[in-house]
Amino acid sequence: MPFSISAGYLSDTTFSQAHFGANALALRDRVGEEGTYDNVARALGVEHVRYPGGSLTEYYFDIRNPDSDIAVNSETGEETSFLPISDALGFAEEEGIAVTIVLPTRHFLSDEVDENGNRLPDIDEAALRGFLRDVFDGHYGAPDIQAIEIGNEYWGSGGMNTFEYGRLASEMAVMVKDEIRHHPEAEHLSETDILVQMGTNYGQFALSNLFSGTGEDQLTELNETYGLNLSEEEYIYSSGDVAWAKVANAVILNEFDTGAEQSAIDGVVAHVYSKGADTPNSRYFELSQIADTWLKEMPGLDIYATEWNLKRSVSEDPQEEFGLKQAHEMLNVLEAFSWGGVDAAHVWPIQMNSRTGLADGEGDADIRAPGEMFRMLNETLPGTRPLGLAGSEGRETELSGETADVHVFYAPDRLVTFVASTSDEASEEVVDFMGILRDLGDVTITRLGVAEGEIPSASTAVPVVTNENPQDLIEDGILIADLAPHEILMIEMLNPIFTAELARMVADTDDNPEEIEVEDSDNEVASNVLNFADYLQANISETDSAESVIPVIPSPEEPQEAPDSAAGIGDDEGGSSGGGDFGFGALALAFLPILLLAA
Repeated sequence: MPFSISAGYLSDTTFSQAHFGANALALRDRVGEEGTYDNVARALGVEHVRYPGGSLTEYYFDIRNPDSDIAVNSETGEETSFLPISDALGFAEEEGIAVTIVLPTRHFLSDEVDENGNRLPDIDEAALRGFLRDVFDGHYGAPDIQAIEIGNEYWGSGGMNTFEYGRLASEMAVMVKDEIRHHPEAEHLSETDILVQMGTNYGQFALSNLFSGTGEDQLTELNETYGLNLSEEEYIYSSGDVAWAKVANAVILNEFDTGAEQSAIDGVVAHVYSKGADTPNSRYFELSQIADTWLKEMPGLDIYATEWNLKRSVSEDPQEEFGLKQAHEMLNVLEAFSWGGVDAAHVWPIQMNSRTGLADGEGDADIRAPGEMFRMLNETLPGTRPLGLAGSEGRETELSGETADVHVFYAPDRLVTFVASTSDEASEEVVDFMGILRDLGDVTITRLGVAEGEIPSASTAVPVVTNENPQDLIEDGILIADLAPHEILMIEMLNPIFTAELARMVADTDDNPEEIEVEDSDNEVASNVLNFADYLQANISETDSAESVIPVIPSPEEPQEAPDSAAGIGDDEGGSSGGGDFGFGALALAFLPILLLAA
């Protein structure tokens, strides 16, 4: 179907380079002459790295001997090669890359238990503080330290339950903050974030495994056993089930019960692994839990998605849901990050012979289709915000047609559009931009496809990136393009001239909006076009203001029903699981066509 682009709302969250970080996996990745990780990171434009990775941190990373190139599995005693911290931080320093360091937590619990059988913290404080001092002193290299992350997936590789992690994390956070505050470079290190994990209800340590009976019975027993005061109104879904993920976050929050502990943390961590287009709520569930708990109690916290991607178990067939399909889904997840207010993110993994790797494994370094998509996103999206299009559904910002989706991203000096085929057949797509633009500016068009004979949804499909001639595809503000199955077209417009509706929406959304190009001519101008600078300076009466035809739609409420969550082996030997589909209340969208008719 033809797409006619009209603005519905503008996201509050602006993308930055911090949204395009990556994991460095110390068991696999190597830099310099010994490896290809540095080459892949450069090719993808990575400026933020998480080291030493995820689950391997808990089993292999020894903060007492972090610069060894041999690591020992703390459970099995098996030895394996390891990327020393000086190699990782030295590479990061040379490349100007900021680093998030994950601290192991698995072995910081004692055999001593409380009255409910939960193990008590037994932190090797001397080892922890010594490691932090060496890092902050630049002993292993002196890149910017973006963040210190307390553990990885406590419920999985961390080997502990929610109560145990909450106590441990609150104590460790205070120690990390103390080392930062008393370091000679404390002012510089004050920019380093201390991160705590969000609560989850996954794996053998799921809270739901501990209680039985009705939802009311379970919540009552939980409150009585642990001295909590969680209300049925907030923590039981309309189905009668306990909102266990929300409870888990409340439990961890409850352990940060002193001013010192609360002031010690700067952000909360989610791992977001989407289940694909058929389960869009999986992009949002973790972020909604953070919003409903952490941000209500500590609204100044940042949100980090230190692992994210399409969930590799979305299909066991490596030719079904990956390749260009994964590339499109990565765009959808980034839009969810904007909805959820994510401040920084690290994709997982960038090079690995797995179904979702952005490049082939260490030593090969060939960029796959999702990697090329990541590079394109990284090059164009920082500085932009998703533009929710009139007619988009639920929390999604894009327009969905029978054979393609259209995603638009706004910045004062440019507009970036992705037209992504969702069809297994070739299609012709028509996109009319004149509902938001009066002049397209300087246009570049990039096509992401796969080589002839390749299956577009295969994880190892060879990508082909081509630059198209805009004059061949766009005339009078209308794009007409043929797309092969699941191909993606990126249209970047520099210094376009926007319509008055878009100018009004930006002014209504931003406290201090930047000036944007709006048509200004001696010729007669259409009624919905104006000079933006004059618009901002004018004293707009209530009547005039009410004539703005583009409503600013707030972020929709989260569903009050339990998701189809299931613990399971995830992408980093852990996993994350969202829930069923959800569309937000249609009231605002119901009025939108009526409002647009008033233009």
